[in-house]
Amino acid sequence: MQQYFVKGSAISPVTIEDKETSKHMFQVMRLKEDDEVTLVFDDGIKRLARVLDVETRQFELVQELADNVGITLPSDYRIRISLREISWSLSRKK
Repeated sequence: MQQYFVKGSAISPVTIEDKETSKHMFQVMRLKEDDEVTLVFDDGIKRLARVLDVETRQFELVQELADNVGITLPSDYRIRISLREISWSLSRKK
């Protein structure tokens, strides 16, 4: 079963607001009404969800799943690298 990490709280019905996630769900994976997926919210609990409406990107939360032990939520890491000057010295052997 497909699993998605969703920002926000688990209050049914759930509308997927994140454009990248909703594009992946409905255009790439081609979810349609009554399809079921696993949604993991900010609280780290897996929930079974059913697609209610593709146009509004709404899901109905069906139930909490029993296999919630050991879920690691993805982290937002941003790396900023600033290079003021890079100088390379190339030498050739004769």
